[in-house]
Amino acid sequence: MIEEHLQRVKDGVKNVYGVTTLAPWISKNTFINNKRYSFKNYEYQLDILQDEANTTITVKPAQVGVSELSYRYAVALCCTQDDFTIIYTFPPSSDAEKNNRPIS
Repeated sequence: MIEEHLQRVKDGVKNVYGVTTLAPWISKNTFINNKRYSFKNYEYQLDILQDEANTTITVKPAQVGVSELSYRYAVALCCTQDDFTIIYTFPPSSDAEKNNRPIS
């Protein structure tokens, strides 16, 4: 059932969105708190989405929405691009513990 739905979505957007032009798709098709996702007050995220590099490294402070943007971008890519696969990884918890120690 979900595969059929995803196929309909892909058929509907085929050749409409490229990997650097997904912001309108994200705004139209993803939601937060039952409202369409908006880049208002997060306009810098558009620069990240429109970056044409094969690899993107984002240096950022905590809690600015880049992880959220990454999830939405991954969904948008899978829904709009033919034969697109994503592997999303997180660092092990030991890295988090090591990188978040109080400075003495």
